[in-house]
Amino acid sequence: AGRWVEEAEPHVARVLRRVLAPGDTAIDAGANIGATTLVMADAVGASGRVVAFEPGAEAGGYLRANLARNALEWVEPRPVGLWDRDEQLVLATPARALGASWVESPEAREDPGIPAQPLELRALDR
Repeated sequence: AGRWVEEAEPHVARVLRRVLAPGDTAIDAGANIGATTLVMADAVGASGRVVAFEPGAEAGGYLRANLARNALEWVEPRPVGLWDRDEQLVLATPARALGASWVESPEAREDPGIPAQPLELRALDR
């Protein structure tokens, strides 16, 4: 997955490698399957730390699998979303479109036909 960022979005990988150094701590907010997380993990190395926030159940499963496959013990996946306050909403995700999710109020769903899951949101400073 990390190679995808290197090939498809080389400008993102270059910036991450420029601003992150071994021993740093990085946060990936909305880590999805972990493509950017893997680049961050490589940049900070085993002496660093990456916290990867991914609230989606399916994407989070792929994220954890990618971390295990790459033996990245210094990356901590967290199954919550980041928000400006602690809140419970829903994460709507169209079938086969993990990168196209959006956050909604459970009382005001835009399209109730799109699968949604409960979403735990946390303020980063908590």
